Amino acid sequence: MTDLIYTTDSIDITDSIKTTDLKDTTDSTKTIAQQSPVAAFSVSTRSGKSPMTVELKDKSTGSPTSWFWNFGDKSTSTSKNPEHKYGKAGKYPVSLTVKNSAGSNTKTIFITVLK
Repeated sequence: MTDLIYTTDSIDITDSIKTTDLKDTTDSTKTIAQQSPVAAFSVSTRSGKSPMTVELKDKSTGSPTSWFWNFGDKSTSTSKNPEHKYGKAGKYPVSLTVKNSAGSNTKTIFITVLK
């Protein structure tokens, strides 16, 4: 039992409230739909002299289940965190496409290999 006291300018009113513990006995199951992944990655270097080896690390969100890397020199990989060696000078687009059951997403950056 809890007593509540309400005060106005000239009258005090006391009210008694009885509280009872209520328990929720219903079972609820929440289903959360999987979201499409968002591609993101880091590289060990974006430019350097040939031959140049680059380490790529996936930083994608949204729980990807597959990875497809295109290194821009006709080489590809399906590894999550590949390493790639560039043997010739040039500017190469490097893209990562990640997929899961909800969709796919691609991110592209450029790697510059100097002579």
